[in-house]
Amino acid sequence: MDLHVTLASAPPVAFPVREIVVDTTTIPTGAALVERLQVAGYAGPFTVDGTPLGAITPYGAAFPPGSVIVSGEPERPSKRTRLPHLVFVVHSGPDAGQVVPLTRGSYTIGRASNDIIVSDPGLSRDHALLTVGEDSILIEDLGSVNGSFVDGEAITEASISVSSCLRFGASRCSVALVDEQGWIPGVPQEILEPVPVGCELPKRPSKILVLTALLPLVLGVVLALTTGMWFFLAFSGLSAVTGLVPLLTYRRNFIGFTAALKDSAEHDRCRRMVATPDPGQSALDALRTADQPSPADAPTGQPRPDVILLRLGTAHQPACVSVERADNTFAPPLLRDVPLLLCSPPSERGGTTAFTVAGEPDAVRGLMRALLLQAAHPRSGTPRVVCWGAAYDLPHHARFLPNVLLTHDPDVLAQLARQAGVLLVFHVSDDVPELVGASTVVAVRFLPGDRATPGPSASIATGEESCLMLSAATALVRLDGIEYEAIPDGVSERTFERTARALARTAVKTSPSTHRRNDAAAGAAPHSLPPASASMWSGDFSPDTLRSLVPDQWAHADPERPTAHLGRSAAGPLSIDLVKDGPHLVVAGTTGSGKSEFLRTLVLGLALNQPPEHLTFLLIDYKGGSGLGALASLPHCVGTLTDLSSESTARALTSLRAELRRGEALCAASSADDLDALRRVSPSSCPPRLVVVIDEFRILSDDVPTAVSDLMKMAALGRSLGVHLVLATQRVQGAVTPDLRTNITSSILLRVQTAMESHDLLGSGVAAAIPVECPGRAYLRRGAEVPIAFQIATSSSLPVPTDTPGWQDFATYLGAQSSSVPHRSDTHLVDPRSASHEGSNPIALPIGSRTTATAPGPGSKGNILERAVAALVDVAGGSGVDRPRRPVLAPLPALLTSAACRAFPPVSAPGTEGSSALNNPAIALGVIDLPERQDQRSLDWHPGEHSHLALVGLSGSGAAEALATVIRGLPAADPDIHLYLLDGDRTLADCAAGPHVGAYVEAGESKRAARVLERLAALPARRSDRTTCIVLAVTGWGRWCSQFRQGRLARAEEDLHALIRDGAGCGVTVLIDGDRELTASRFFALIPNRIYLPLGAHQETTMTWPKLPPVDAAIGRGFAQGPVTGAAGDGICQLVISSSAGDEPVIAPALSPFPVYPLPRSVSADEFQAALSGLGAAGLDGMTLALGLHGDDLLPYCVALRSGEVFLLLGHAASGRTNALSVLRSSAARLLPRPNLLAPPNGVSVSEATTYWRGVSENPSGADLQSCLLLVDDADQLPADVQQKLSGLVARGAAAVLAAAPSASLMTRVPLSLQARGTGRGLILSPQSSADGDFLGVRLDLDAAGIPGRGHACGPFGVKEVQIAHAPCDVGGSSTAIHALRPIPTAFSRGRPSAP
Repeated sequence: MDLHVTLASAPPVAFPVREIVVDTTTIPTGAALVERLQVAGYAGPFTVDGTPLGAITPYGAAFPPGSVIVSGEPERPSKRTRLPHLVFVVHSGPDAGQVVPLTRGSYTIGRASNDIIVSDPGLSRDHALLTVGEDSILIEDLGSVNGSFVDGEAITEASISVSSCLRFGASRCSVALVDEQGWIPGVPQEILEPVPVGCELPKRPSKILVLTALLPLVLGVVLALTTGMWFFLAFSGLSAVTGLVPLLTYRRNFIGFTAALKDSAEHDRCRRMVATPDPGQSALDALRTADQPSPADAPTGQPRPDVILLRLGTAHQPACVSVERADNTFAPPLLRDVPLLLCSPPSERGGTTAFTVAGEPDAVRGLMRALLLQAAHPRSGTPRVVCWGAAYDLPHHARFLPNVLLTHDPDVLAQLARQAGVLLVFHVSDDVPELVGASTVVAVRFLPGDRATPGPSASIATGEESCLMLSAATALVRLDGIEYEAIPDGVSERTFERTARALARTAVKTSPSTHRRNDAAAGAAPHSLPPASASMWSGDFSPDTLRSLVPDQWAHADPERPTAHLGRSAAGPLSIDLVKDGPHLVVAGTTGSGKSEFLRTLVLGLALNQPPEHLTFLLIDYKGGSGLGALASLPHCVGTLTDLSSESTARALTSLRAELRRGEALCAASSADDLDALRRVSPSSCPPRLVVVIDEFRILSDDVPTAVSDLMKMAALGRSLGVHLVLATQRVQGAVTPDLRTNITSSILLRVQTAMESHDLLGSGVAAAIPVECPGRAYLRRGAEVPIAFQIATSSSLPVPTDTPGWQDFATYLGAQSSSVPHRSDTHLVDPRSASHEGSNPIALPIGSRTTATAPGPGSKGNILERAVAALVDVAGGSGVDRPRRPVLAPLPALLTSAACRAFPPVSAPGTEGSSALNNPAIALGVIDLPERQDQRSLDWHPGEHSHLALVGLSGSGAAEALATVIRGLPAADPDIHLYLLDGDRTLADCAAGPHVGAYVEAGESKRAARVLERLAALPARRSDRTTCIVLAVTGWGRWCSQFRQGRLARAEEDLHALIRDGAGCGVTVLIDGDRELTASRFFALIPNRIYLPLGAHQETTMTWPKLPPVDAAIGRGFAQGPVTGAAGDGICQLVISSSAGDEPVIAPALSPFPVYPLPRSVSADEFQAALSGLGAAGLDGMTLALGLHGDDLLPYCVALRSGEVFLLLGHAASGRTNALSVLRSSAARLLPRPNLLAPPNGVSVSEATTYWRGVSENPSGADLQSCLLLVDDADQLPADVQQKLSGLVARGAAAVLAAAPSASLMTRVPLSLQARGTGRGLILSPQSSADGDFLGVRLDLDAAGIPGRGHACGPFGVKEVQIAHAPCDVGGSSTAIHALRPIPTAFSRGRPSAP
């Protein structure tokens, strides 16, 4: 069993505070612990709360977990003071859990430098004044910014009691009595069940019932006024009263339902408030129990439930109520500032429930501490809690809490998962093993800001189903797909430590067994380590002593003699001087011979010998980083390249050539012969030496043959410019050329396969005779000297420890790192990350303690190397200190966002003035790489400044995605921009509904696309005072090109050509993507900016491309040309293909773009009626009949008829002629004055229609015919006598609309059609062939598939497409006049903004 305590010193003894773990099995008494501490070098006496340690027993009331062992004689005996009766409690908020004792007097409350300090950003520095009097408590606001609130009401000064709820900023506080009873838990399962309201939702009376009640009253009033007989009014009033009875009944029922709903909501609020303890309640209950004697019947915790409730904070949430017969319109009332609970319902099958907490680091850790206090409350009944992670990541004081275990051992976690029915896991690292056999696991992952990975999400960055994103004061929580804005709980480190120690004391009082740790946590045996002779470390020289030893070495280091300890030979330690024995080195050895271990020892040895300002490393590892990756964090390391392609290798060599030119220029400027002379003449301008370490050099020479010549130049100039090459390979033959060997002085050979390879470097075959079981055995040969055999000093292992002391440091315990005996003289190292994690009281880590959690075993190289690297980082000034200049820039990121581009400086466009840049807002295209200048710049596109842009690449190259990202970002860059989108591959579908989009055209809408190009090409030249920029985006040009050329739309391509040629004059910029069809088009030569993306492109595609440098095969990787590259010139770039849209609100443009709407496939009667709103009535000399919609703006298409005119409707059977006549009938019925409509009833046969017309034509007066409208269906089937009579009616002044099927004999069969043909006015419905329009003198251009109700209107204006509306169902009934209609919301009633 393990006892977690703290070891501190009292004057005159002084040593850092140590958090230790005592194995009570090995050390069962306090006296035995005293002996072990004295053996470790600590001076007595040892006391715990003033009681001698030797007189107490671990886990007793005087020596519980969390106790502080004081080494040395304290100045005065410590006495535990009892709390006063009154305390100030901070229940929730970012600094919850505080309990401040109150006595009579005044207390200032504020954010800093006050009697009561609450670290809440919502509090003012001096926020409020609390005055405790003899019989009253007063609270006074001190003019705070956010005000003070008592029971939800803002106050200036108020009297409060222990039942008052105080709120300052986001913190909820109260004044409490210590003697009161603490938190009493409810039943967790009740939270999952809604509270029944108890009555049904009353059904709202229908509007018809209301009209039925009021209509008789209105009629009675009318009759009473008309006839003067007032008894009508009495009868109608009685009828109205009878009809209003259901309304009164509904009101009474609704009032009762509202009261019941309010009671249920209040019940739900109350049960949520007591479901879990808040941090302040947990802290107060812990101090109550620890401060008072434990009664015999004190509660020892509730039975552990199947339901886990975790309080995350407070939020506004809908009440959890159930209503009988509730409809979809019912919305539960909103409960304000109630606890937001993470519920894990019971599951018969078990499984894992995951939840993620991410965001601002302090807020994440504060919430984690709050959840731990809740779980450790003695009455919470929370199941076993495991905190998983490395020592520096976990809240160390949580180990004092009962029922909480801190571990990073997979075996311990697996054993607990099998034993516990329900397990709660808090983990701060992603290496949690899969728990096989566990029944139910609730895993909460905590990702502080420095570890949370950004996501495309707009509101939740993590992308989890259930997660919480924290900021400094608020949080965005997603639970079961519902998002809440909450105020999270947070507990400071100081408050957490005090409360954790109090809860530990409470647990020992109530039930000592609750604090027994799982023996498996301390029972893991240390792994066996390699022999001490194989390690470069010793007892006095280890990764944990470097912080004290390295500074002196660096201070006296000779920059002209970089030396590294390699190992031990028969004569003693063996070292190498990189200048004297170099300047270059070749290392050879077969797989498993220890080549990578030697490189690590060499690099680490040089880093220990020279400071970063004298020596730097460039690590090139063709093993994917497995060999040298552990050293990438060295302060000397200026770059790590792994798994290089030929393109990235060429880029790295270009940067190295630029670095050599820079060194030559520096030496020339100071008239220095070499780097050492430059350091003596001008130390400030002298760069450090650069050691280029290449592992698996043969792969480099095979993949990039030109790299050998570049390296040969570096080798020739390396001695004078301070560039050193370390080339490691399995076989030297064929890899290291003779030219390279002339500049290599020293060689190191490990075990090789053949004697010939050994003779090649050593002149003998001894290296081939090295046994396989002796890895690390090598030979060093300097020039022509005799080879020296030596054993490589491994840097990845420590000497084997001996015995165990029975107690150890907490970090060692957590990592099962070392069993070395702790001693007071041990150097204590503070992990740099622990200061930020644990506030102002970091944990001191002793020698052998764990600094990372990468590998569990003590012998793993990751632990030792990373501890050594971390020590060197600390000596160099920490991770925040700027590293030396990088000779090779970091490679372009494979995935780039718009936000990431802002971290790069923009390319400077030649001749660009500041005002011009302001008038042309830029959008980030990506980042351009300039290795010859050792620079990377943001590639920004100004549509108005840089003009047109073409993205050339195949599908999948990233061209379409990059174009879509640009379109998404343009509205944020320029709120007044207008966008017209021709989307050939549907990559812009999510941009179609934006306020900046004038038209979105999909593939297949070729006519509408041509119309968009036509209208843009027809725009007038832009005035000088006009700032609106228009961007035409075209995706998938190959598809559009084919459609334009197949139909009668060749003009569209000419319009696009004109736009690209003259678009700058009218303010139009074209953004287009495509492949072969784009580069082969006539207008491509006019596009000034081009970006070629070669991913997936074959030779046939790139024949029309310029010659490109080697480009990595990555999505979005391309070559940029044109003014967009500015002064940087053409170069390789990485485009943004993942937009961070949604982070910024979209502002609608001041001037809306002119629309080019698609003609709808159908128009309902309601939509048509909305479109007709505001349309005037007929003139004096005719009538205007609305028939459908047409045009880019979807305006009503109207047939204007005058007296004696004929309009022809041509259409085959089932083409919609009858529907069109019905629409005309409905339109005529709404005209004022209403015309005399002559038409047979709908749906009659031809014979019935003939009978009707024969009867109508009998002697009508001439005056009536002037306002007559004839609607004639199937006119071509009517007999000759009817045709003659219809002609007579028209001749006398009647207007006529004739519907007939198109045919060559139409003039003969319908004489009136000749008049319509003469004027060319008519409508062709659903034509089946282009010849259907011959009668009206037009040749139609038909789509492949006909659309019902689609017509072609002919007239003096030409031919236009019209979509006929659906006739209303009540045609012929009463209807409202057109000018009396009001518009209703519809897609067809959008305003018509003026064209830009």
